[in-house]
Amino acid sequence: MRNHSHSLWLAAGLLALAPYVGSAEQEPAEESLADSWVTWQDELSEPIDWAYGFALRSRDVRPIEHERRRILAEIELIGQTMDVGGRPEVAQALDTWSQTVDAMDASPQVRSAERLDLPWLLANLRHAPAQTDIEHMGYCTPPDWVELWSLDGVDRHEWTPGMTLQDVLDKPSRAALRGTDTAAVVTPLGEVHVFGVAPWNREDTTIAPGTRVMAHLHVRDLGSSVEGDLLNQRLPRFLATRLPGDNCTIRELP
Repeated sequence: MRNHSHSLWLAAGLLALAPYVGSAEQEPAEESLADSWVTWQDELSEPIDWAYGFALRSRDVRPIEHERRRILAEIELIGQTMDVGGRPEVAQALDTWSQTVDAMDASPQVRSAERLDLPWLLANLRHAPAQTDIEHMGYCTPPDWVELWSLDGVDRHEWTPGMTLQDVLDKPSRAALRGTDTAAVVTPLGEVHVFGVAPWNREDTTIAPGTRVMAHLHVRDLGSSVEGDLLNQRLPRFLATRLPGDNCTIRELP
């Protein structure tokens, strides 16, 4: 169940709010991100949908921007190679990818590519980061789209209940997935999973709204080169740093 009652989360959050560790003589424990989540949820009139909760570690701010620039350079190199090699349709698709990544430079609109929502933190309290190590936290309203990166470019399709990966891959033209053997699925939680999508290795999975899917570059599109393999790995991980919706509320932490 995605949404839990206000009282349930407040009660569960008390596990994260113990002000002392050990004896009464010890100093109060440093406030954690779990504490911040519980406090914020207590202030809200509606429960947060934790499948769309996120946070940004301060240490990730610069690496995320650095990775964005590296991906842009890799896309440009592959696009130029395809253009020179007589594959203008691939070069055009990659140009759309490049424009989309280039527009993803708004600083607060990023997250750490990991689970930092309250349910996960309550189950892993020893790994909860200190509040001082967090740049911001937030949550989104579940969107009505799924996003597909293919040789058709970057397209958003309407999400429907029960939608699967194969449903998403049926949306574009045949040419958009020509030769694609695998695809990366980036969940709203910031997790990346790879699935087979060719007739010989086909897998399927349910897709949540806000999911991003990248059809991996095929061998003919440099998918087996160093540049292509790096892009197949790096672009999905970068997309996991995007917010899982368009209508999001962000709280900066001191």
